[in-house]
Amino acid sequence: MLRALKKWILPEQIDFFQCLVEQSLQTGGIIDEVLQLYLGEGQAQTNEIFARISEAKESRELHLKKLESVFITSVDKEAISRAFDQLYWIALSIEHLVIEIDTYRIQSLMDYKALLELLKQEMTALTAGFQALQKLEKSEAGQAVYQVIHINNLLVKEYAKALNTLFESAVTRHMLTNREILSQLKEISKRMHVCANQIEDILFKMN
Repeated sequence: MLRALKKWILPEQIDFFQCLVEQSLQTGGIIDEVLQLYLGEGQAQTNEIFARISEAKESRELHLKKLESVFITSVDKEAISRAFDQLYWIALSIEHLVIEIDTYRIQSLMDYKALLELLKQEMTALTAGFQALQKLEKSEAGQAVYQVIHINNLLVKEYAKALNTLFESAVTRHMLTNREILSQLKEISKRMHVCANQIEDILFKMN
């Protein structure tokens, strides 16, 4: 009886920062699969990547449903929901990348290994930001945000170098298809940057 009353009277206690950590780790797992598949570092397959992206979509929907069901959160619901959305946008951008790679019948991204490794570093820094947020370590979370933005800047420089090399190609199809792949890699990095900005927004609202 008491339990039933608590369900209706007391707000449900959910650690949404922990949920963000979990969704961020899930997104990092997708990046790992991409590296394994296109840098020849493992046995990953595209269907496994799509399955993980589908799981990320389910996670976002579940977290947003939980968020909608509670009365009280540590910061405003909108800031938290935007962070869930931006994390999913990273997964969605990876899906777009894999679709283009498949369509263009590209077998390897070894030429863009530096970019992929920067993406992995950026995702690791982003997850560190959410983990610091969950522990209420504001200074560490702020440093992680700075690190994500710094890596995004490095990636943009690497993108420009790769694009410049690509423009020297005499084969038009190779140049056009690979330019699209480079654009998608930059888009994923931008999504991480935007997601880091959401951490910054939450930190601001916690002060």
